[in-house]
This record gives sequence, C-alpha cells and structure tokens, in this order.
Amino acid sequence: MLTKASAVATTLLGGCVVPGPPELEEEPRVPPIINAFDVQPELRQVHEVRPNETIGFRVLVLSNPADGLLFAGLYRDYGYTTAERVDDQKPEPAAEGSHREIEFAHTFNEESDGCYPFTLLVTHLDNTDTGFQVVDEADVAMVTWWFSVDADEFPNQFHACVRGDGT
Repeated sequence: MLTKASAVATTLLGGCVVPGPPELEEEPRVPPIINAFDVQPELRQVHEVRPNETIGFRVLVLSNPADGLLFAGLYRDYGYTTAERVDDQKPEPAAEGSHREIEFAHTFNEESDGCYPFTLLVTHLDNTDTGFQVVDEADVAMVTWWFSVDADEFPNQFHACVRGDGT
C-alpha cells in the first residue's frame, strides 16, 4: 500500500511517465483516379475514324491537391515498340474532393489504315523523369481507347481491328 509520502516521492522522481507526442508520418501518396464512367469517347468500343478526322478525348481525374502537379500524357501504341507520346499537359490538381477535367484533341493524319490504341496516362509530375517517362507505375491512372483508321471511300462495316503487326 502506498503511503502519502511514497506517492509524492514517486511523482517527484518521475514515476508517472507520460509518453511524448507520436511521430508524425508522411501520408502515403494516393495515385490519381480516372472516372472511367465519364470518359469520352466511349471506352468499350472500337471507334472508326477517317484520315484527318479530329477526335476529342476527355476524362475527369480525382487527385489529392497536396500531392502536387499532375502529368497527363496521350500515347499512341503505348506498350509497343512503336509507342509515341502525341500530346501532354501538366494540369493543376482540382480542389479537395472535386474532379479535374483533362482534354486532348488528336487529328489522325499520321496513322495509316489499321488499328491503334491511344492511352492516356495520368500521374504526378514528380513521378516522371526528365523525359517524362513514368518512374513508379503504382502512381499512375490510365485508360485506353481503340481506333480503326479506314481510308477507303466505302468503308467495310466489318472491318476488324487488327494491327499490321498481327495484334
């Protein structure tokens, strides 16, 4: 049983230790999120286009404003040896809890007859190297559209989306 004197002595000698405040840890980065339900053009179909036709791409992106600027790159043939970045932007993130609209337009004037994937990658700007290549794939959102370029005067309605390299 503690006496009054031993309780005072314990208190004076630091017998009651309260831990300091917890270490503040940096919040983990959340990758951008593309709202796949509100993407234009539609993702679930192959789009027939003619040479010199311009198509508008639009996505809504949700990201944490504290994570900084975004990088949005539109690529033709992403993942293939023929991959080419056809356009890019460095948009500000939207305010907390809202979406940022990202838009691109592409004119099909370099593509010959065939099928082409167009992929939009969205990441944080500091997740790219000096050539704007993605450093960490875990910090990326992406969507891919497929386009069949048909230069025939009377397009074949059953034109299969088969690339020249057999894919």
